[in-house]
Amino acid sequence: MKVIKWVEWDDDYIKNYPNYQTLIYSKEDTEAVIKALRNNQYKFSGDYHQNGKYGVPILEDGRPYIITCFAWGALILEAYPEEKMDTDSKDSKYIGYKYAYFNEALESEYKYPIQKENDI
Repeated sequence: MKVIKWVEWDDDYIKNYPNYQTLIYSKEDTEAVIKALRNNQYKFSGDYHQNGKYGVPILEDGRPYIITCFAWGALILEAYPEEKMDTDSKDSKYIGYKYAYFNEALESEYKYPIQKENDI
């Protein structure tokens, strides 16, 4: 499995994908997204995943990989294990909080897909 392109959450492709709101992803699917993130050094928030221009990966079988903001934040931490939660933060108990929503303090670290079609 691999990621073949990136689209926006509201793209017609996703809206027209059968049962897109109830898709279930395997470990292999998640590993493919993590590999695409690492290979391209993409790092962005769950907010961008849901609201950005190219925040949703499309898997090679055509399924869009759409998850919650918190799940995306946790995925970024899995893709970049060197990222550590701020254990003093009141929000540190929520895995993925660091990258769940846009964080101006992290903006310089963000890197986004810049095209819909990517050779990954």
